[in-house]
Amino acid sequence: MHYSFEYITALQYREKSLSRQVDEFRSGKKYVQMKEEHQKELREKDRVINGLKKELEQARKDIIMIRKYWEEVQDDVDKEHAREIRRLLKRLEQMEKRALKAEQERDETKDKYRQKNLELYEVQTKLEEERGKNQKLTAHLNKDFENECNVSHDKIRTFISEITDGKIRISKGMINGLCQEFASKTEKEQKEIYKRLSTSPVMNADFTNANVNGESAQVLILASPLVDAAMFIARETKGHKGIKDTPLEEYAGIIVNDHDTTFYSYGTGHQECAQHNCRYLIGSIENKPDRTWNKQMHKLFQEMLHYRNSLGEAELDAAAAADFEARYDQILDKAAEEYEYEPPSDYYREGYNLFLRLRKYKESELRFLRDKRVPANNSLCERLARVYKRKQKQATVMRSQENLQYLCNSMSTVYMLRCNDGNTYESIAEIFRRKRPPKPKKKTEVNT
Repeated sequence: MHYSFEYITALQYREKSLSRQVDEFRSGKKYVQMKEEHQKELREKDRVINGLKKELEQARKDIIMIRKYWEEVQDDVDKEHAREIRRLLKRLEQMEKRALKAEQERDETKDKYRQKNLELYEVQTKLEEERGKNQKLTAHLNKDFENECNVSHDKIRTFISEITDGKIRISKGMINGLCQEFASKTEKEQKEIYKRLSTSPVMNADFTNANVNGESAQVLILASPLVDAAMFIARETKGHKGIKDTPLEEYAGIIVNDHDTTFYSYGTGHQECAQHNCRYLIGSIENKPDRTWNKQMHKLFQEMLHYRNSLGEAELDAAAAADFEARYDQILDKAAEEYEYEPPSDYYREGYNLFLRLRKYKESELRFLRDKRVPANNSLCERLARVYKRKQKQATVMRSQENLQYLCNSMSTVYMLRCNDGNTYESIAEIFRRKRPPKPKKKTEVNT
């Protein structure tokens, strides 16, 4: 095998180095050198360890000092916190005493106010009783005057004779039969009125008192401004019996009324009279001025009525209606809170009853905001009722239910004639010129 010169030379140098190291180990010199280097490293480690021990000791001292300072600061904070708590507790105790004193004063004030209200209610009750007595006495005192207002047949005969220079002299029987004659000749008009009311989408309805031969009776008034028709119907009583056999019994539309719950059994929808609600709210405000809901609700009804009356030809605004309804609900919630805090007294519950009704019949209270055909009140029937009342008080005394129906039929016809285009006087004269129909074998109260 042939080796190069460089390789052989490198091996020789390496052999000499290893031989030298072996000689050093054999002589012990290398061990001494290694031991000295080890001792030197140990001394350096010891120096580092001692330095770290000193740093550790100093750190322990610093921690102890910091802990001491922290404990002193914490003690100061705890003391300050304790002082603040004692101060706040003392202040809280003072405020509790003040609140308790204020509650006691408030309760005393409420008791005094309640006592004053009781005294006021007693005074008002006595005043109402005295007013009732005065009205009764006034009625007795005016009895003769009212009898004078019931114009006698003799006075009517004399009046007609004087204004015609004696050319017309009618008998008492003829005067007595004029209303019956007119009513008997209006069968066509009565059917037309019945048809108009039955097909009208909205109908106003109300009962009013009547007097037949000294006994109480009723007149049912049905009217609709949409079809220019009204019907006066003689009834013996109110309620379902008074509605039987009338256009209202089978009516399929919206009924406007003054919160007579009887009407809720008929029709497909209802509208309460908003004007009546305003009157009831005014009564609640006068009797319960400490309540806030009644003032807010009265203001809301005024705004809704103004909104509806100012529409003119414009259509209803759904957003405005929704806003009114939201305020309506908020005010009723406020009323519930007020009555829960202070329940209604036994001396005056009309305001509380109104609150319950407004909540229960909300849809019927606010229907006029959603349907422009529906009026906000029942003023039409009230006006017609006043027409009948004036007639009854001034110049008529009914001796039978049949005579009352004659008057009702005549008033119904005259109202329609006045609403129609044309001369009302000529229309009435034309009816009187008609041939009188034969008397029916079976008498009926309403011509349908």
